[in-house]
Amino acid sequence: MTGKDLLYKYLDYKYLWSNSDRLNEKPSIIRRQQLNSLLDAFGLSKKHMNPLVQMKYFLSGRKKELNRSQHLNKLSDIQYFEQGEFLNDREYDVNKELITCAFDKIKELYKNPPESRMNRPIHIGWMFNDLMNFRQEILKLLIHGEVWTKVLL
Repeated sequence: MTGKDLLYKYLDYKYLWSNSDRLNEKPSIIRRQQLNSLLDAFGLSKKHMNPLVQMKYFLSGRKKELNRSQHLNKLSDIQYFEQGEFLNDREYDVNKELITCAFDKIKELYKNPPESRMNRPIHIGWMFNDLMNFRQEILKLLIHGEVWTKVLL
């Protein structure tokens, strides 16, 4: 299993099995259990969170502030993954290779990117969320019939 396989399992569950009319059906339950097991095996479940990481969360439309523990207690392991929370539990340097790859791609696409932008640290969580949201929006457009199978290949 690779990270790409995990992503496909997540997307399959999210778009075909997590809606309210299927949520309690046996195939949905089995897929959710599989996904939770994979998240744990990849170290992407709440079980692997770093208790030393301190953050505050402000929920839109509410004035109430939550600390990280309060926020994570409300999330399932799947939500912890899909929101990119696992990235907050890693040291910045763990993602150094990915960050270098992102900078290289930016330089390839934009021949002379501003140095001020290139010298700023990348917030990998925002990048993850942007890319995950983009992928999900594309799937919403393509999820009819046989197209889903073709997207996964």
